[in-house]
Amino acid sequence: GAHFLDAARASAAADSLEAARRARDAYRQLGRARGEAHALVAMARAALSMRNAAEGLRLAQDALDAWRRIGQTRGAVTALELLIQGHAMQGNPMAGLRAANEELAFVRQSGNKRGQLDFLDMMTHTHAVLREPASAIHYARQALNLYWALGDKAGQGWTLHTIAQMQRMQGQMVEATEAGQQALAAFQEVGNQRGEEVTSRALGEILAARGMPEQAPGRQDAMRCLRVFVKAVRQQSAEEFKAAEKDFKRCRHLLPDKDVVNALQPVLQEEGAMDFMEEHGWDLGRKTATTHGSGTLIKAYDHKVFYLQQNLNGMNFGPQFRVVHPFSKRDLEPKPPGEWPQHISMSCSQIEDAEGWQQEMSMRPGILDSGIQCQGSAAWP
Repeated sequence: GAHFLDAARASAAADSLEAARRARDAYRQLGRARGEAHALVAMARAALSMRNAAEGLRLAQDALDAWRRIGQTRGAVTALELLIQGHAMQGNPMAGLRAANEELAFVRQSGNKRGQLDFLDMMTHTHAVLREPASAIHYARQALNLYWALGDKAGQGWTLHTIAQMQRMQGQMVEATEAGQQALAAFQEVGNQRGEEVTSRALGEILAARGMPEQAPGRQDAMRCLRVFVKAVRQQSAEEFKAAEKDFKRCRHLLPDKDVVNALQPVLQEEGAMDFMEEHGWDLGRKTATTHGSGTLIKAYDHKVFYLQQNLNGMNFGPQFRVVHPFSKRDLEPKPPGEWPQHISMSCSQIEDAEGWQQEMSMRPGILDSGIQCQGSAAWP
């Protein structure tokens, strides 16, 4: 089936290429330069979808030249995106970015601010996709200055949002928080609802990663969602639970495990509550897998249950200690009372986002966390 699907896609791309070629020839005969440029873009896109990088690059360059003669920057940006894609297929995306820099320099000489923004936004996005946050921020700040000069609040908001995401990728969480707050303020000033929604969620994720979800926009709504979810579990109403679960998951990043445990623990002790949640797809860890090997017992512990137990014991791990490899290993031979098993192992991976002060510690928090977990696991049955 996959073979036939690939063949159909290749056939469709070839048909698109031929149709665009006929359109280019027709527009050229009529002297319609804009139509010819659009057709060249379509031809380049079809050639690249056929994995023909060399032909796609040639056509994209022709399209770029055509848009340059017309003086239309957005068309030139589209052609440059195809150039970058073609060079990326050949393992050299920077060649396309160098071409984009040359076009940006040309547009700057003309004094066309909107034209400059077209190129800067494209280059910011491209570097972000390539996971090059420093370069993305470099171009985003240039764009931000132009948006400020033009008084474009929406443009400022989206650019600040991008800067915040790139700073978060670099681990600059305080700076990311400030940029996110500025982005939200810009959207609120002009009543851009979509921008407010996107930046509020992103800012909430940044603050939650810093261990400060209570300061995040939408925190009150998240607590309301938690209360509704707990009520649905208590009532054991399938219809209400489904709707409440959807809202709960939407706000989950603003709800630390401690809040969830404190809210759910009393309810889960009620008759039928755990059965009800498991019937709706929640794994509460009541079933553990045990595998016997030569001289060793390996027991798998569910991630969620592990953290619930640790939170109940006062071990309130932050968001950077989420990834536990849930295996505890011990000897099968019984040990005298008070004597630890010979082999105990449990490891913890630390996610990338970390505060600056943690990066400077001589002993990484992930290592300390793993040690605590390994010691604590000795007390488990």
